[in-house]
Amino acid sequence: MKTTPAEEVFAKSMAPADMDKANAKARRMTQRIMLSELRKSLGITQKELAKAMGVSQPVLSQFENRADFQLTTLRRVIHALGGELDVIARFPDRIVAIQVPTA
Repeated sequence: MKTTPAEEVFAKSMAPADMDKANAKARRMTQRIMLSELRKSLGITQKELAKAMGVSQPVLSQFENRADFQLTTLRRVIHALGGELDVIARFPDRIVAIQVPTA
């Protein structure tokens, strides 16, 4: 199923200046944060999260500070934080949800 970008839908009914304002606000609202910042914002310590994941605190600390990690491991962290992980690929003509195999 092809997904139409919201920008295309709204462009037909919004003035260009309003569209620019809406896009700027959306960019400001999109958070890009480190996993450690996410964990802290949820009020969860490394020790608590490590216990929920069944790993040691030093292992979790190493994971939080890595620049590259496997999606299955990231999914475990997000689940332990109480969330769900969605992987989205954006192309000029569509948005595709990528299914990440469960561990």
